[in-house]
Amino acid sequence: MSVHPIAAILAGTPHRGPMLLLDRLCGLVPGRYGRAVKALSANESHQGGGEGTGGLPPSLLVDALGQLAITVLSAGSRPRPRLWLLSALEDVRWDVLPRAGDLVEMEANVLRTWRGTSRVRVTASVKGTVRLRGVMVLTAGPEGASEIAA
Repeated sequence: MSVHPIAAILAGTPHRGPMLLLDRLCGLVPGRYGRAVKALSANESHQGGGEGTGGLPPSLLVDALGQLAITVLSAGSRPRPRLWLLSALEDVRWDVLPRAGDLVEMEANVLRTWRGTSRVRVTASVKGTVRLRGVMVLTAGPEGASEIAA
């Protein structure tokens, strides 16, 4: 039996539509690395600039990268997902933000984890051009906490 393309995402993060911002997981090394994509369409409600022609707001692009980082950190390590809290953003830089019609390719690399806190390097690219990059610091809540928050 085949597994749905977003099964690993749903298993690792409490996000669901319309706030689930990842369309497909393309690669995953639990606790270390992950790649995902998001296809931006003109009919998404967050598109700015009228007629769906605007870019994906930086806050939502950061959230999508956070969802990928949470998926990587949660994959295969526990029977129940944890609630992950964004503790800090470090050295975040962005260029022209993705627009309707773009396929956003995202990567998350875990740099270090200690006592429930992880530093994760994240990047978002379109056609090989980096659009946003930086480091996220995420802190894990207690086991099963995501069920309380959902």
